[in-house]
Amino acid sequence: MSTGIRPSDVVRSAADEIGNCMAVVRSKAINAEGSDREKLFGAYDDLLTRLQELVHQDLKAIDQDPQVQQVITRLLVLNQRLAVAKREMLAAKTVIDRTKKVLGWADEILRLLLPSTADV
Repeated sequence: MSTGIRPSDVVRSAADEIGNCMAVVRSKAINAEGSDREKLFGAYDDLLTRLQELVHQDLKAIDQDPQVQQVITRLLVLNQRLAVAKREMLAAKTVIDRTKKVLGWADEILRLLLPSTADV
């Protein structure tokens, strides 16, 4: 089953996100002082290591790996099942809300029709 989603697209997006995070961390580190500066540059170095790991991946091999494709397919199926469950839960919530409203009206009608026990 072809999903049209290539794992390399995910790797590229992750690399872009890490690059964006690195820019923010670098900016904060440059303006920081003391131990905060050291922690931020440590985080920057960690991000750089992760970025290098992603960049050095053989994207063509990842795209052709049947195990990776199976995982993506399973994730897509799970996503669809969650979407169905969400729709069913929203429908059930709507029914419950409407039922509560009708029961509230029924209570109002019964109070009007039945003599109050407080008057007895």
